[in-house]
Amino acid sequence: MDSFRGGQAGATDSSHVLLPPPSLLPLSHVHTAYPSFSFVRSLALHFSLIVSLSFYVFVFLFLARCARANQSGLAVRAVALAQSTNGVMQRG
Repeated sequence: MDSFRGGQAGATDSSHVLLPPPSLLPLSHVHTAYPSFSFVRSLALHFSLIVSLSFYVFVFLFLARCARANQSGLAVRAVALAQSTNGVMQRG
C-alpha cells in the first residue's frame, strides 16, 4: 500500500535525512574567500623570520659602523699622540 501513496516501500525522503552537525563535516570541499589556516601560519612564520633576520643584519651593520668609527677615532688619537711624543723627544 505504501507504493500507492507516493513511493516505494522503505524509501526515505531526502528532506528527512539526518546530517551530522556542521562541525563534524569535512571542510575539504568548502571553498571560501579566506585563505586556509596553514597558509596564514606559513605567511606569518616567513614574515617573522624576515623581520628577525633583518633586525640582526641591522644590528650587525650598526656595530660594524660603530667599530669602524671608533677605530678611525683611535687612529687619529694615536697619530696625535705619536706626534706629540716625537715633539717632546726632539725637544729633549
